[in-house]
Amino acid sequence: MNSFAAEELAKANPKTSFIHSSPGIVKTQIVAGIGPVLHIALNVLMAVIKPWTISLQKSGERHVFQANSNIYPPSFIAEEAAMVGSNGVKGSGGYLLGSDGAPTGAIAILGKHRSEGVGEQIWKHTLDVFEK
Repeated sequence: MNSFAAEELAKANPKTSFIHSSPGIVKTQIVAGIGPVLHIALNVLMAVIKPWTISLQKSGERHVFQANSNIYPPSFIAEEAAMVGSNGVKGSGGYLLGSDGAPTGAIAILGKHRSEGVGEQIWKHTLDVFEK
């Protein structure tokens, strides 16, 4: 849903880039303030998945880069070094990014849904919910 929202927003606002970013597993203080049993369990889990985590600082740096980099331009700017957007078009203004800042996602599945008008349907539904 967020992937299509970025595309729809980019279409409606060609002077702005929209990014749906998946930062990966970010090491936060999520275990603070919870019960002792759950606290221990989550600490054990975090120790096991530590090789796949990134720090809160690193996640923030990546998001600031994505928000300010010329490789994720809005659609009205023709950037030679632009990344491919979530719709498969270079520099489309709507981007679906993985933890490394590169395009990600099930492009074939998104393309199938896009051709069936699912993006527009989701966006219309979203706007209808906000109007209620």
